[in-house]
Amino acid sequence: MGSWQENISLKELQSRGVCLLKLQVSSQRTGLYGRLLVTLEHRRCGSAAALPSNSFTSGDIVGLYDAANEGTQLATGILTRVTQKSVTVAFDESHDFQLSLDRENSYRLLKLANDVTYKRLKK
Repeated sequence: MGSWQENISLKELQSRGVCLLKLQVSSQRTGLYGRLLVTLEHRRCGSAAALPSNSFTSGDIVGLYDAANEGTQLATGILTRVTQKSVTVAFDESHDFQLSLDRENSYRLLKLANDVTYKRLKK
């Protein structure tokens, strides 16, 4: 995690618009260049609820975390699409992880700090 996130609660991060909590996988498919495209939406009973207000935009680098397993980062990816009800993230084919379409599984998305972005761009 970037240094700016260390002592801040998840709810506070969500209120600052840099974290989305209680997400579930609504679909996943293979996109361009073999990337895994995963669409996540807010976990609520019934139809998909609107996401809380946030500052996520296409092109942001995000970390995907398993909500049940507090500190476990599953992968990093790039946001490709953001709507009022869902976000779609592209993960490199090098990520060998399983996301569950099971509605019981809950994930969270965290916008990663700019130093990560900078290191990525320099590679």
